[in-house]
Amino acid sequence: KKLSDNKIESWFITFDSVLPNQFFFQEINNSDFIFPLLHPSGKHFNAFCEHGISGAFSLALAAKKPLLLHQKFSSNLDFQNISSFYTEDNFSLVLRMILEDNGLIDRLVNGYKTLPKLDFTIQSQRFNDFLQSA
Repeated sequence: KKLSDNKIESWFITFDSVLPNQFFFQEINNSDFIFPLLHPSGKHFNAFCEHGISGAFSLALAAKKPLLLHQKFSSNLDFQNISSFYTEDNFSLVLRMILEDNGLIDRLVNGYKTLPKLDFTIQSQRFNDFLQSA
């Protein structure tokens, strides 16, 4: 309803039922952004930020898709180079910026190349340190 109220429903694909896996992953691969539906007004948002992970984050990471996240996530270093951030006040403006900045999506996708969590050297050292501590 909010999408249609703001006349931006054509920018989103939504579904009302469970999707077959093959179709779901095809849609993920065809998407420009992953938009986790996590918002500060949600009942468990603060607890989620402290202890949770969204499947949307894992999907974005696996598919190397940029994230469209609420500004509250902007302090997380892992998200800074792979996300566009919005607030309630600038959501439409951020969507317009995404549409008009032809290089933005590529820059955000390239942000995955510098993400420390994906760096093999860093992760292999952490794994080795773990093994040595056992």
